Amino acid sequence: MLDSLLLHDQTTIALRSTINSNNHAIMLIGPPGAGKLTIARYLAAEILDIDIKALSLYPYFRHISEQNKTITIDQIRNTKRFLLLKTTGQKRIQRIILIENAHLMTKEAQNAFLKELEEPPFDTIIILTTMNQTTLLATIHSRVQEIVIQSPSVDKAIEFYKKEGFSEAHIRKSYLISNGQIGLLSAILMDDTSNELIVYIDKAKLLLQTSAYDRMLRLDEFSKDKNEAVKLIEAFKVISYSSLNQAALNNHLRQAKHWSKILEIVHESERVLPLNPNIKLVLTNLFINI
Repeated sequence: MLDSLLLHDQTTIALRSTINSNNHAIMLIGPPGAGKLTIARYLAAEILDIDIKALSLYPYFRHISEQNKTITIDQIRNTKRFLLLKTTGQKRIQRIILIENAHLMTKEAQNAFLKELEEPPFDTIIILTTMNQTTLLATIHSRVQEIVIQSPSVDKAIEFYKKEGFSEAHIRKSYLISNGQIGLLSAILMDDTSNELIVYIDKAKLLLQTSAYDRMLRLDEFSKDKNEAVKLIEAFKVISYSSLNQAALNNHLRQAKHWSKILEIVHESERVLPLNPNIKLVLTNLFINI
């Protein structure tokens, strides 16, 4: 089932190793657009030996996602109660818990879930996805097998998507825009406007086209919530990488220098945001200097 996905070879090896191991807690790590949720669902279906289309109807599969931009302790308590239920069947693994964007768990929720991560029921695997490891407790990290989702090569992407009927030129352009992040690459090719990162890329493009003064007028819109700021910064990074690569390919040295400077500012914002509780200050510096 994983064979039907576009994956980096090392990612495939790590996922296969997980399936064959006795590890009962797995964390998939990657930036927005890396395809973590899709990979997690296919991994769950393969472990349970069921069709991916039947996963959401499987009685012992539970998918926990954010509510109002957080995963609460009440959601974790409900999950713990679900884990107390007995399963039926002869498979080694009968039940899977998928926690999407585990970094959105409150500290209380994380602490409440530690025992289940360390000693889940013998027939259960817990899969977590995250784009931001710094907000997770060290005790969470110590209880999971971490798999970093790597980007496949452009040649592998071309080979994969040409079979789906896309032209090589379209795939190359989409790969460049997505920086090889497979979830975003797929969304661009499929013109999936529901993809959250594409929405933020559109917002970032508009911000780049306005003056620093106009950007400052919209500062409050993005500084109310750290997760909103993270997504916006990631969108700036995607645009900067794509524009820098395009400028370099066309030998436009002045544009390359311009985008290299913006990318440096974006990277610095990405670095300091988890360390700085003042979101507005980080975004102010970004909005003034891009």
